Amino acid sequence: MLSGLMNSLLWFMGMILLINCMEAVTAASGFTNETDRHALLSIKDLISDDLSSSLSSWNSSLQFCSWQGVTCGRRHRRVTSLNLSSLELAGPLSPHVGNLTFLRVIDLSRNRFHHILPPEIGHLFRLRYLDLANNSFQGELPSNLSHFSNLIFLNLYGNNFRGKIPSELGSLSKLLRMSLASNHFTGSIPPSFGNLSSMQRASLALNNLDGIIPAELGRLSALDFLNLYSNNLSGMVPEQLYNISSLNLLSLAENHLTGSLPRYIGSTLPNLQNLYLGTNQFFGHIPESFVNSSGLVDLDLAFNALTGPVPNNLGNLQNLETINFGRNPLGNENGSDLTFLTSLTNCTNLREVWFFENRLRGVLPISIANLSTNLYWLALSTNYLTGDVPVEIANLKNLEYLAFSENMLTGRLPDSIGRLSKLQELHRKFRHGEMVQEGEGASALKSKVAALLYDLLKKNWKWNWTERGQWAFEKLKRVVMSASVLKLPDFERPFEVCLLGSKFIVKTNNVANTFFTTQKKLSQRQARLQEFLVEYDFKWEHKLRFASAIVVSKQTMSFGFNGFHCEIPGSGWHEYGAGGYG
Repeated sequence: MLSGLMNSLLWFMGMILLINCMEAVTAASGFTNETDRHALLSIKDLISDDLSSSLSSWNSSLQFCSWQGVTCGRRHRRVTSLNLSSLELAGPLSPHVGNLTFLRVIDLSRNRFHHILPPEIGHLFRLRYLDLANNSFQGELPSNLSHFSNLIFLNLYGNNFRGKIPSELGSLSKLLRMSLASNHFTGSIPPSFGNLSSMQRASLALNNLDGIIPAELGRLSALDFLNLYSNNLSGMVPEQLYNISSLNLLSLAENHLTGSLPRYIGSTLPNLQNLYLGTNQFFGHIPESFVNSSGLVDLDLAFNALTGPVPNNLGNLQNLETINFGRNPLGNENGSDLTFLTSLTNCTNLREVWFFENRLRGVLPISIANLSTNLYWLALSTNYLTGDVPVEIANLKNLEYLAFSENMLTGRLPDSIGRLSKLQELHRKFRHGEMVQEGEGASALKSKVAALLYDLLKKNWKWNWTERGQWAFEKLKRVVMSASVLKLPDFERPFEVCLLGSKFIVKTNNVANTFFTTQKKLSQRQARLQEFLVEYDFKWEHKLRFASAIVVSKQTMSFGFNGFHCEIPGSGWHEYGAGGYG
């Protein structure tokens, strides 16, 4: 009897406990859904600018799963995706974002979010996709981002993050794509990144990272894109990096890396399509094994200390579109340095050829006229080229830029140059200052562009560039038009106007400055002009387009008259060298 009573009592108490638990679960479920709604409203409350009223649907008249940019799971009605990309939103990100614990996708890219990234975001352990690119987030990265154990995509491109990159990110073993590019990160690349065994694309470009490239990166056997462009990395490139056979793009440009290029580089990187090693301190010979990277499209080794001959087998790179070996002391000094040009006639897709400021010698071969008809950029300036410019140069019907200046060419410019209807820039000055005699075609071209340049400076034309660029050009125009040193339309003093990304710079080859030093006493107007010029950077730091990934105009017009050089950026922006994925 007593035993039965005890059993009944225990059963009753168990049922009460079970009911309480069920009520608690139900209450918790309701509370969690309400928490999602409150978290979203907290995010909205901190947004100070919503120019397009994109979040007008975030109100009580709609269930939050129907709000713009919000996606909920079908079963539990919890927020699984928050996509507010490109909505012109501004403000800090609410810490309550960390309460959206079912989130798998966050895309806040291309807005104006600022302030720090709240560490509460690290609570989102289900997150698989995080895109905060092109905002103004600042401060250090929270180390608890390592809690994103399921993350496969991380894009922080184009913010103001600073400090060291947390080594804890190396624990994100499922990560496939990562961009920390275009921030202000300092310190070294964490060796723990070698543990990101699934990584396919990684970019740390445009930061202030220093130290060596860790050899551990060589363990990333699935990597097909690695961009370390424009940092302060130094030392030798680890051999392991050249053994990642899956690489399609490798950009190490604009660092302080040194050492010679491995003789076998083309054999160990057979899938390489884009190689950017420009603006470093590499030395030694150019490996002939590049021909084994048969898919190469862009090859940039400019601004280094490479020596010896240019390999004659580069013509076997059938897909080659751009080759830039500029500013290297290349050449074998026996007068047969230009045979590679004949080889390049086999590259039918070739669009840009850069061999400026080398030590190449020899007669300019007629075969140069057999280069690809797609060629629009040919730069052979500042070498030791001899002979005449071939009449057949007119076969290159799509040429927009042609540079033979600072060589030892003789004779006259052929009349056929006048048939290059797309030619916008022609450099043709002798090394010792004597101008090549021009034929009728070249004279017609000169008078045509002279009139265009005169119109630019005399008429109140508006150009499609930044407000800062427009302001600087207008200021320059006023000074130029009023200065006695510079007389229009003769253009006897050289200037170059360049739009480098967001930085507007006026440069000169120092002829104007040299003119000032020849005067015993400057007039007041000359003194004012000299004071004006001091505001600008006169160092030759404009690293040519393909070598530096500087954003420049594809519709640039640049004309040379007796040393005068003026670039006028138009519309149509394109980025070179940094690679596609940030």
